[in-house]
Amino acid sequence: MNGTTRWGLAGIGKIGTALLTGWDREDQVTEVYHPDESRRRAAVQGLAGASGIEKEQLPRLDYLVLALPADSIGPFLDDLQNSGLDMRSTTLVNMATAKDTETLREQFPQLRFAGMKAVVHAATLKRREAVLFVSPDTAADQELTQRFETLGDVMSGDEKTVETLNRTATKTAVKAAAAFEEQLRQEGWEEPYVRQALASLMPEVIRAYANGQLGAFGKKVSDELHRD
Repeated sequence: MNGTTRWGLAGIGKIGTALLTGWDREDQVTEVYHPDESRRRAAVQGLAGASGIEKEQLPRLDYLVLALPADSIGPFLDDLQNSGLDMRSTTLVNMATAKDTETLREQFPQLRFAGMKAVVHAATLKRREAVLFVSPDTAADQELTQRFETLGDVMSGDEKTVETLNRTATKTAVKAAAAFEEQLRQEGWEEPYVRQALASLMPEVIRAYANGQLGAFGKKVSDELHRD
């Protein structure tokens, strides 16, 4: 990758923070923008490869990763244009699961976009586990691919599949968690047990199952289920 390529990040929520800390860990330099200067400083504190950037400096970036909520991207881009900033030379990387990149191209035809969607929960990304990114633009932009490959696997694909999968996974997980919680309460478990089972036991068992790393007790229970 060209060492002179300038990468920026807009958005320091869960996914933005996870990306930032991951890139810092991989010695990737990132310039961070947030309209609140104090939050911007806090986001880069302690990260050797991260620094803050003012709004007026954003057009100097080669890539700006938009780690923003879907409904915030349009207003953010409108604000840049209303501020007189020429972002035509910057590739804007859309990461919002529920925002189609083609829609952004139609809304802002003068700007250059690339889609990069994460099939991962922000907490998982922060732990550097099982990270997968999907983009329709991998073949056309090797620098984009290489940048995200420092954090996990990148595959070419339709970004709409990521929204479908994330929605299905979230719906299934919430439904299972709610059913489990109701079962525990009906069985009369005290609140500390309920909280711990939902926050730790259940998700860790699922993670171990997915990775083929069930312990002896988990394997025994799994065998019992298969016999039934």
